[in-house]
Amino acid sequence: MRRFHSFITYGVIFIGALVVSEWILGVIIYNTRQKLSTSFQRRRQLLNLRVQSVARRLANDIQLVRNILNGNDRLETVILVIACNRFEALKEHLESLTKLQGPSIPIVVSLDCNDEAVRDLVLSAGPNITLIENPNQSSFNLSRQWKKYEGYYRIARHYRFALDYVFSILRYQSAIITEDDLLLAPDFLEYMLAARKLLFEDSTIWCISAWNDNGKNDLIIKDSSLLHRTDFFPGLGWMLTSQLWEELKVKWPEAFWDDWMRESAQRQKRSCIRPEVSRTGISLRGKKGVSKGLYYEKHLKHIVVNKDFYHFSQSDLSYLKKDYYDRAFLKNVQEAVPATLDEILRGRFSNGTVLPEKVRLFYMSSIDFKAFAKKFGVMDDFRV
Repeated sequence: MRRFHSFITYGVIFIGALVVSEWILGVIIYNTRQKLSTSFQRRRQLLNLRVQSVARRLANDIQLVRNILNGNDRLETVILVIACNRFEALKEHLESLTKLQGPSIPIVVSLDCNDEAVRDLVLSAGPNITLIENPNQSSFNLSRQWKKYEGYYRIARHYRFALDYVFSILRYQSAIITEDDLLLAPDFLEYMLAARKLLFEDSTIWCISAWNDNGKNDLIIKDSSLLHRTDFFPGLGWMLTSQLWEELKVKWPEAFWDDWMRESAQRQKRSCIRPEVSRTGISLRGKKGVSKGLYYEKHLKHIVVNKDFYHFSQSDLSYLKKDYYDRAFLKNVQEAVPATLDEILRGRFSNGTVLPEKVRLFYMSSIDFKAFAKKFGVMDDFRV
């Protein structure tokens, strides 16, 4: 009898285990189906986004064919955004680009870091934004000494790919280059498009930049209309032509491309146009990057970005052409009153007279210049 009861007990336990197992299996199957359904929907959504991106590229190609048939084989201007894996920075940058006043300019975002979230962000960003990706994600064969600079090699390679794509494949005449961590002034696009014609009318101008390296609050004239020629390549929101790219791409460097642009071999006595009050700034998210951490705190975050909209398109910018500008610049320097470093720092001449609005300080060498620059808190880069 006891054995019979044990048999019954074991039987009940066995049947109960089967019921529980069947229930657990049912739950697992249900959850798996739910996950598969969610995954399928996600993949279908991503596929739709990628199809839309391809459709945008096809639209660009169709426009290119139309231009060729009309005797003009190049489109005018594109905004090229260089990005990697900073999701929030790129999201904010794209939002600011789409809010700019002015004509609707095509935007091409070039990615280099194979980041799925950033890729999805660009694909869903809007009909005017096209995604391209650098197909070469391989590592560089660098020595131990140079391995720490690999980020600079990747950036230079990415720039070469992206620039060649918009000029050689999409065949634009000019490109406005931005990066995912840039803040944009309300009149950023207005300034760029108005100054663009100078690139085609004056061969001594090779870029339009929105950045002033000395754009700190206590170093600038509060005049949002004021523009200058500069021998120093500013970058950080700039424009170049397809003609310049044809010149540069055959000798594009493996790393440190922006320093390379500042060498005399590339500059060839040409100038960039830059504003007195910057039209770009570096966002707080830009603190995270290849080289911007400490430099951001000491310098970049203090650059003033213009807040008032200035209508450059209604202004005559011909004064920036070399012949006009050089004469006016020389006259301005000659009219300035000579002063010593100590007098300038005190704000008074040695006889106690208050300094006039314009003074000039003589230096004899790059060593002198760097010493003076340090005293005034300005960039000490010296043209060679």
